[in-house]
Amino acid sequence: MPRLLCRLAVPVAALVLGAPWAAGAPAAAPKPGERPNPYVAPLIPQLVAPATWGGAIAERFRDPAWQTVTPVLADWDIRGTHAVDKGILRLGDPNFNRENVSLMAKKPYINFTLEVQARVLSDPKGWGVFGLWFRAAEPRGLFYNDDLAIGGTSGYGLNLSTGQKSLVLLRRPHGFELAPRVPAVTDRNWHTFRVEAAGNQYTCSVDGKLIFRTADNNPKGPFWWGYVGIGVTSRGVAEVRSITITPR
Repeated sequence: MPRLLCRLAVPVAALVLGAPWAAGAPAAAPKPGERPNPYVAPLIPQLVAPATWGGAIAERFRDPAWQTVTPVLADWDIRGTHAVDKGILRLGDPNFNRENVSLMAKKPYINFTLEVQARVLSDPKGWGVFGLWFRAAEPRGLFYNDDLAIGGTSGYGLNLSTGQKSLVLLRRPHGFELAPRVPAVTDRNWHTFRVEAAGNQYTCSVDGKLIFRTADNNPKGPFWWGYVGIGVTSRGVAEVRSITITPR
């Protein structure tokens, strides 16, 4: 595999290993049918207790259904400009600055591993963002949409920004960074991005190299569950070979 995103060989950002659950949070993860922490997703519409949590998904975009104009998406909610050709999913439109393109699982998760093989093709002079978005309040992406409140929905994102030339792990709304940014430059090569979520702790890696290991110790409580997927925004463009979600 080509060399990792330029200049990622830096110390792990913000190593914060706290207690498994923040003070005042539940002693254990919620179970199907139970009401999760009320701060999990403040903008979520009428979703109090999902009847079913998401299961394992392994998508390689080789299914003939993905080759049609309107693919059959039993597991996914996909929005925005996208196309599938020869087993590769392309997300984004470089001419549409405010489009939020997302591929999100239709069912929510608590603890999970998300792994994506992708390459970022955003204009290096632009502000395109490619992200792994998770524990989102809505199954339709993490950033702004015309049918969402200004600022978009709540959740976390491991984002690669071409404009800021960095990788960042942040919490929305308000773009709170859970760890210092790591310098990165897109090289248009294929890379494997991975996020592991366990309680309020998150581990992020690229091509097997640890980038972040940190926790969300928000005094009001972190987001304990939500929707999981990928997306681009701000004229971001990315191609994806595969995406897997594995409950933990």
